[in-house]
Amino acid sequence: MPRITHSNLLKTDLALRRYIPILGYLQYENSTYWTRSNFFLTSNTLLLGFFLNIVPYSTQAPFIRLFTIYPIAVAGNILCWLWLQTLQSGSIWINHWHNVLQSLEPQAFNHIHVFSDVEEIERRTWIKLIAKSVPLLFMALWMLALGYLRFVASQKAKGLELF
Repeated sequence: MPRITHSNLLKTDLALRRYIPILGYLQYENSTYWTRSNFFLTSNTLLLGFFLNIVPYSTQAPFIRLFTIYPIAVAGNILCWLWLQTLQSGSIWINHWHNVLQSLEPQAFNHIHVFSDVEEIERRTWIKLIAKSVPLLFMALWMLALGYLRFVASQKAKGLELF
């Protein structure tokens, strides 16, 4: 055990004073990460529900209706891409603050490791992997929607009836 001196106490106090606001930044980034993820999840769910409510199920729908709902599917894809970019950006900041806190731990807490095992815990829980998979699932659904609209339009152009 290291000897406790006035100099060591001052170093520890300084490290703790640095540690506390950085921990606040990490908490803010984590909160923002999940708030943004929930926003995009809700937005995509509402947009997909609206789309599925108005999508034609036969070629009886006029072309103008097909072309007016096509931008909704495109907007859904763009929203998913923005969602992925937002999650990536949030992950970068969260990892940054984890690394800063890890570098301050030895000075602030001596032999106690608070954030040294964060990466291992995240690997075991898979939470971030799941969070990043949901936008990809929605993107696949939007691509299927675009394909379906294209199929309906092509069948309508050929004069064929779907159902």
